[in-house]
Amino acid sequence: MHLFSWVDNRTLIVCQCIMAAVFSLVLFCIWRLYPQLRGVGSMAIGFSLGIPTAALFAARGHIPNFLSIVVANFFIFLLYVFLYRGVLLFCQSRGYMPALLTLAGVSLVVLTYYSEVQHNIIPRIFVISLTVGVARALMAYEIYKRSAGQMHMILFSITLGLFSASTLIKALLVPLQGSPDSFLTNDPIQSTQLLSGILFVCVDGMFYLTMLIREVTSTIEHQAQLDFLTGTLNRRGIEEALIVEIARTRRSQRPIAVLLIDIDHFKSINDIQGHAAGDEALRLVSRSIASVLRIYDTLGRFGGDEFLLVLPETTGEPAMMIAERIREALISMSATARIPPMTLSIGVTFFERNEEPIDIIGRADAALYEAKRAGRNCSRLQPPPDLGNPGPHPHVALPRATLLSRVTSRRRTRNTTL
Repeated sequence: MHLFSWVDNRTLIVCQCIMAAVFSLVLFCIWRLYPQLRGVGSMAIGFSLGIPTAALFAARGHIPNFLSIVVANFFIFLLYVFLYRGVLLFCQSRGYMPALLTLAGVSLVVLTYYSEVQHNIIPRIFVISLTVGVARALMAYEIYKRSAGQMHMILFSITLGLFSASTLIKALLVPLQGSPDSFLTNDPIQSTQLLSGILFVCVDGMFYLTMLIREVTSTIEHQAQLDFLTGTLNRRGIEEALIVEIARTRRSQRPIAVLLIDIDHFKSINDIQGHAAGDEALRLVSRSIASVLRIYDTLGRFGGDEFLLVLPETTGEPAMMIAERIREALISMSATARIPPMTLSIGVTFFERNEEPIDIIGRADAALYEAKRAGRNCSRLQPPPDLGNPGPHPHVALPRATLLSRVTSRRRTRNTTL
């Protein structure tokens, strides 16, 4: 009597069927809730194919062998094709799908021959194990490539790799050691294989869910940082981007420029043209700014009619040139818009020493104030104090707490007094 003699192999197959049904249901629910999530539909279909597969296996001896052997294993191959397709879609990779389809097709032909023409279980187990092992190895490879240091994906790829190795070893050992005439025979090898199948479904399903939930969480966090009117980052998003860039600048000792951009007379657009025109104006300004940016520049809507632009590896004069290009781009785009021509006032500063984000934003705010005082439709540069700041300015000299309050609550009177 062996360790698993108390376990009926059909019961183990039914357990696999139940686990596959549970995970397929969960994945279909995720697919329904987040249809934009890449690959989840294929993963759900893959797990759902485990249900008829297990049912056909469990019915062996009560239904024709063609159904319980050829059709059941066809579903296994199809199951792994869909799982691999889901991984490729999730990882946005082309992968080796044609190679896997070719291997599955050849294996199905061999399987059919040794089931319907010449009854021999050893070649059948060999081609099934080979195809499944290769599919698992391909999935492990794609997930590892996509991991980018994420521990859950690294563990997933390692787990798939171990399952793949055990399956391929089985494919190599079966011709040497032989196999029972029926996989339903209650012996240690067959029971262990069925138990490992249950373990694979559970582990695979849990890792898939973890991977997808992390992706959903990341998507939600990204959406929480977007301004849906303009398509740029919102205030929270641009402030976090500025903090990240400052941290990178401190490590690399490279400069970073910040532009605070304000739409001139925006209130009059809302009052005269209506809020729909105001919304269109914000979108137009956003497109104008984005049209001159580099791929690594970051734009966000900082306030009602203000945008904050972060320019890595940029100092004062290049930042001023970009500011002028932004103003010119808006003038050009406004000529064909359905709203009156608009202009921008832009405050420019840059960071080259150990400062806090509030210091940089405050200085950009002071530069913007100077642009407003100069008559609007212009740009003004406010360099760090120790890099040739042209004289003190009352808004630069404000205490830190007062400056933060003025920057965050936008208690300016520029629309009424300037």
